[in-house]
Amino acid sequence: MERAGNLRGILDSWPPIMRPPSGFRPRRIAIVERTVSKELGRIEARPPTSVDLDALRRRTLAAWRQHPPARFMRELSPRDRKRLPWVLFGDRDPLRVYFDLVCAYRDWLAEAPPSALRTLLHVLLLKYPMEEPAGDVLRAELARVLARAEGRSLQRWTKRCKEYGLLRADGLGRFGKLLLQAADPHEVLQAAGFDGGLLRCEFLRHVAHRVLDEAGVRLRGEEVGALQERLFRFLELDGQLRFNDPETRSRLAKGLLDPYTARPPEAPVRNVLFPFFRRHFGHPHLNAGRWHGIEDDLRKVALRWWIEETLELFVQVVKEFALDRHWRYRERFWRAFHDAGFIDDAWFVFGPRATGMIRSIPGHSGEDVGAVHARLTGADNSQSVLLLRMPGLTIAEWSHNGSCRIWLDGHENQPPLHKRSYDASMLRASADFTQPHFLSEMGRWQRRVASYIEANTGAAVSRRKYAFL
Repeated sequence: MERAGNLRGILDSWPPIMRPPSGFRPRRIAIVERTVSKELGRIEARPPTSVDLDALRRRTLAAWRQHPPARFMRELSPRDRKRLPWVLFGDRDPLRVYFDLVCAYRDWLAEAPPSALRTLLHVLLLKYPMEEPAGDVLRAELARVLARAEGRSLQRWTKRCKEYGLLRADGLGRFGKLLLQAADPHEVLQAAGFDGGLLRCEFLRHVAHRVLDEAGVRLRGEEVGALQERLFRFLELDGQLRFNDPETRSRLAKGLLDPYTARPPEAPVRNVLFPFFRRHFGHPHLNAGRWHGIEDDLRKVALRWWIEETLELFVQVVKEFALDRHWRYRERFWRAFHDAGFIDDAWFVFGPRATGMIRSIPGHSGEDVGAVHARLTGADNSQSVLLLRMPGLTIAEWSHNGSCRIWLDGHENQPPLHKRSYDASMLRASADFTQPHFLSEMGRWQRRVASYIEANTGAAVSRRKYAFL
């Protein structure tokens, strides 16, 4: 007991251990970290600064001009030799235009240290020069050198290049197929070493182009769920498009929408594609800049989905608030014209009470409602209006017992679509054609509206499709 008491006293009197300052990293731990990174096969992804690149470019050209090709590489410092790929494939004044210089560098690779080979591999994947002699010869030589390499720090990348074809002439197509066949593309990307600075590298961008060129044939039936898990998980990164440049966006729209320019996709396909284009492209009219350079036929495919959603939202609002017990007749009528492809655009003008209801629908936040629909003023809180655009005319269909109004192009009262707000008087103004909704059961008003539309647009829909007979 006495010893225990003495021990307790000693411990109580022991001076407290001070915590290390913020940011403190023991030197040995830092060394171990670098060693483990090499063992794991990570590539150093630290490009030189622009100032360093300019200086490196000047030193390299000076050595190239002053010494014969056989001695050129030896005249550069080890650090410059390691960093040379950054100026060979840089964005400004790349030295790959000096093909003899590239060949001298290629011949030196057989004796290059592992760190220089890793840097070259990183830069080739990051920049991935397409159809250029410099890129082709260095990829081929690096593949040969890696195949013979025995260093532990290169073994993993040697295996990756062989297994995934990263340096092969057909590497883009080969890797693209692996991504589409994998249960989880992220696992393939990680296993192949695409992390950090390589998550958006040019190699993967060109892979995305190859994948998108073949995407259309895969958007069928049972493949939809797999497509969402494979193709979309590759194309998206952190909630954004992995590659958002104009060329990739154009290829993306072409690959995913072109199969449906002649015939709309089935519901399962539409339910996968529409949310994707909603996130990354937006409404073809309201977000025209995000659709720049994309063919009109492709825009129409996506616009059709927006029209369909607008019709569905309007029907839900009407069923909740409208007093007209005959609305099911109007729903059938306008759906028939939509299904026939005659509605070019649709715009939902909702009253205050409809706002809260739409926000409660999954996938429609308050911000979203205000972005793709308009607000109605000067009318009863529960009223809403559906504006439809057909060739040569505009239609206003009220949620309640109001008449259907049609304005031909050129009419002074014709309301434009895509305004942020409308006063009720604008949508009740005199029109070229006004039709109350009477005798719905007999198809009376439906026949008159259909006849007027056909006479002025040529859009004809069978009465069996738009009326309950």
